[in-house]
Amino acid sequence: MLQVQEHVREQKVAELVEFLKGKEGQVVKISQLVFGTLLNILGNVIFSKDVFRYVGADGDKMQTLIKEMLMIGAAPNLAEFWPIFEEFDLQGLKKRCNQRFSEVMKMWKGTVEERKVKRNEEPKDMLDVLLLNDFNDAQINAVFLETFGPGSETSSATSEWALAELIKNPHILAKVRQELDQVVGKSTVKESDLPHLPYLQACIKETMRLHPAAPFLLPHRAVETCPVMGYTIPKDTQVLVNIYAIGRDPKTWKEPTTFKPERFLESDVDYYGKHFEFIPFGAGRRQCVGMPLATRTIPLIVSNLVQTLDWSLPDGKLPQDLVMNESLSLSLALDPTLTVIPKSRV
Repeated sequence: MLQVQEHVREQKVAELVEFLKGKEGQVVKISQLVFGTLLNILGNVIFSKDVFRYVGADGDKMQTLIKEMLMIGAAPNLAEFWPIFEEFDLQGLKKRCNQRFSEVMKMWKGTVEERKVKRNEEPKDMLDVLLLNDFNDAQINAVFLETFGPGSETSSATSEWALAELIKNPHILAKVRQELDQVVGKSTVKESDLPHLPYLQACIKETMRLHPAAPFLLPHRAVETCPVMGYTIPKDTQVLVNIYAIGRDPKTWKEPTTFKPERFLESDVDYYGKHFEFIPFGAGRRQCVGMPLATRTIPLIVSNLVQTLDWSLPDGKLPQDLVMNESLSLSLALDPTLTVIPKSRV
């Protein structure tokens, strides 16, 4: 399915670039636009439709609702610590989340009902596959929400961090562009080009090491008491893996707080969880299922943004003035969000 929809992802990224070209000389919030692009990519994977419009009063309605649900989901919940409170919903989190979930479901309900009537014998997207496997409405809604939510937020945050690091480090940006010129030339970057762009890929890996969008992997529970490196982990212990700390461990990484893509050119470390010093998507059978899509989409977006556009900071600020603070909410976000001024290079 990923290979079949390669052209769709390329088209959605091209639409983002064209929109930004039309904003030349204006200040834009890159994370918001990338988030919308990712929603459209996922929308086409799921039911072959865009869900975000760059222009329009309600163009970011889906984006707003998804982010609100993720914010509610990330909020401290008393019931998680004291299950006895779960049925009372003392903080109103369940009610607020259900309200937004209902609004989101309305946005794709018509598409689902239409597809039920006219099913495709040859599945062209995720909705076709779910219907062919007799998923009911509740199951379809759950799959859609899981697909739209975490993936779009974390990939958007990673893309923003990557672009910010390249702007702040012009010498690294110059190397990325030199590689693009040598490999791609004047053509638009395609997914098929990505395996031939090692320095770009090193920049994306370095971004995930230094600024992991999800600083903690999803919680796991020990099914049995087991020893780990001299520690005894009791049965039913909830375990959180701190990949933020792992990625900045000075015992593993030289100059751990420095953005240095070259470190990945000199090693065979990859995304697949074989090297525990770098596990942005986790490892093993419970590894993030969104990894294949994220590792295609993020470098595709970043490469097109730096190939076709020059970037400057508002108010005459220089690259070294760019503030790179962190804020942990839905993900490890750049704070303040990256506001930039695009200018066409081509």
